[in-house]
Amino acid sequence: MDSINQSLFLALNADANASLFTVKIAALLAEWPVGVAALFAIVVVVRQDNGKKHLIRQLFLAVSVAMIATYFIRESLHYPRPFVLGLGKTWVSHDATPSFPSFHATFLFSLGFALLRTGVNTVAALFIVVLGCLTAWSRVYLGIHFPLDMVGAFFVALSSLFIVLWLPKQKLSEGS
Repeated sequence: MDSINQSLFLALNADANASLFTVKIAALLAEWPVGVAALFAIVVVVRQDNGKKHLIRQLFLAVSVAMIATYFIRESLHYPRPFVLGLGKTWVSHDATPSFPSFHATFLFSLGFALLRTGVNTVAALFIVVLGCLTAWSRVYLGIHFPLDMVGAFFVALSSLFIVLWLPKQKLSEGS
């Protein structure tokens, strides 16, 4: 699996001949979508009536579960970043923290999937999922993540949503 992951990384990572314009766009996409997605979600939440508050709780719970799971997976596996292994070219500086799964992609995917599940704003939800895909691509392109870090983020986000949906509904709707 490592050889496939590394081969995919080397195929997607920007080499020394990459367009500086594309590298700069990727650098923007590696960071700013997290803030944009959070703002979108806040706007969607604020605009909801009280009848959908339990759905909003599900959204925040799903994102929280995903981020906590990501933290514990990273602390357990300690999978190194590509630049730590001397692979490819790194275009932005980053600490040598564990890379699997990606915090950025997990946040964006979990927020997008949970918002999609609530059904309160499908366009915003799909926009956030697309931002997650763009961020995933950019972080591999820039040399700070492996492709499987992004696949892991996708599945942690999806699994977290299923866990939250599995919880007894009365627990989530208490206090409505």
